[in-house]
Amino acid sequence: MSGIERLVTSGTFELDGGSWDVDNNIWIVGDDKEDIVIDAAHNAKAIEDAVGGRHVVAVICTHGHNDHITVAPQLSTDLDAPVFLNPADDMLWRTTHGDSPFRGIEDGQVFTADGIELHAIATPGHSPGSTCLYAPDLGAVFSGDTVRMDDEGFLYFIGRRDEMMKTSGYRVSPTEVEEVLYATRLVGECVAFGVEHASLGQAIQVIATAPEGRSAGAELVPEILTECKKHMPAYMVPAGIALVEGPLPRNPNGKIDRKTLSTAWTTEHP
Repeated sequence: MSGIERLVTSGTFELDGGSWDVDNNIWIVGDDKEDIVIDAAHNAKAIEDAVGGRHVVAVICTHGHNDHITVAPQLSTDLDAPVFLNPADDMLWRTTHGDSPFRGIEDGQVFTADGIELHAIATPGHSPGSTCLYAPDLGAVFSGDTVRMDDEGFLYFIGRRDEMMKTSGYRVSPTEVEEVLYATRLVGECVAFGVEHASLGQAIQVIATAPEGRSAGAELVPEILTECKKHMPAYMVPAGIALVEGPLPRNPNGKIDRKTLSTAWTTEHP
């Protein structure tokens, strides 16, 4: 057999103290002897059983969300295979796996199993280091999440289009900005949203609270921005960060109420 196998594993996606039940696709690309595993979600034994003793060239993580890297270090050990991840998602990896090692993916890098090539394409936005894998011989692109195409040919991650920010010609998910902010440990709570801007289209605005043990002093904002510039592409760095007293308001689902906060901000800052 040569081509693509799909395995679904179940677990949780965790962010900002919340936890959601999710199902994740694991893709095994190759043949009966040699394969590449794409994403490492939730259940190492299920993935290893699906591999069934075949040689694994690499475990490639499409991005650093915890539900895509859950068991990556264990798979690396058990399958004797290196883990690859775009280094722009290093902070997300460290949040889940600390100092466990991984190898960096470079844009344009080519991985091969059974003669099938997977071309790495950097696609930041879903996360700073999101990377799609294009298999031209199979006519397939592995994005790591479910997407759909609109009438203009743009691909959108399901459930995220309405909140997407359009800045400097890029589409940015506010969740990805927030994840990097949380990973800095310089904010307690935070929310990102787009505000109209004459030249950028939208500027990225953040409202945040100080972390426990820190005051919301003027020196904190430069610290946060310094970390953002280290770990985000330039177009994702917030144009403004406002520190407020917490807690931030929540909607009926228990999530930070982005709509209320963004509406209040734009009203107060026309």
